[in-house]
Amino acid sequence: EHVVKPLTKGTGRGIALRANGKSPLTAQLMVSHAWLEAFKEVHEAITSHCEKEGLPLSTVMWFCTLSQYQPGDDPGDCGPTIQQQIAKDPFGSVIRAIAGSSSAVGMLAVHVTQADLYSRLWCVYEINEAMAKGLDVKPVLSQEEKARWNSTRSKWISDGPENGGWDSTNPDPWAGLMPRIFPTTDTRDAVCSKAADASMIREEVEMAG
Repeated sequence: EHVVKPLTKGTGRGIALRANGKSPLTAQLMVSHAWLEAFKEVHEAITSHCEKEGLPLSTVMWFCTLSQYQPGDDPGDCGPTIQQQIAKDPFGSVIRAIAGSSSAVGMLAVHVTQADLYSRLWCVYEINEAMAKGLDVKPVLSQEEKARWNSTRSKWISDGPENGGWDSTNPDPWAGLMPRIFPTTDTRDAVCSKAADASMIREEVEMAG
């Protein structure tokens, strides 16, 4: 509302095309994020991962906030509207383009403290589609979220099997950790703002298995 929309309003182009409209690039990396989060944590999670992995600044990243046109639903705007853009399946199209690229990096699933990635139905769709197309999907965490995960893991290990914690006799002893980290998460309960989008997404995910 305060940065992206004012910079692009009335142009019909997102930030990415405003910056490089003459020579658009094919994405190598896609970011899946929960939308309702502090950009500071998102930026931190992405940049720390890229630095750790040695990804150069020239890596072409598709980030919907900057890649799509955001003011399209504002009264009197020239468009395209969000629904007109969604109708073109931008998320699926980008994932398929990356999957078919010889320089593909994959997808980053961004975890932060303010919002649960898996509660946003579009993220469930993006990650499911990426995995179905064989993309490498990597979770990336902000420092705050990493601290929460580490604290939860330490408590889970110290609880031991008698309190539902670490159990070395379990064939998959780490399986019990995820419900502790995401105690209220069930992707079947994920939501999005448009009922029509929700029906489409659920159908696509169920068809993919």
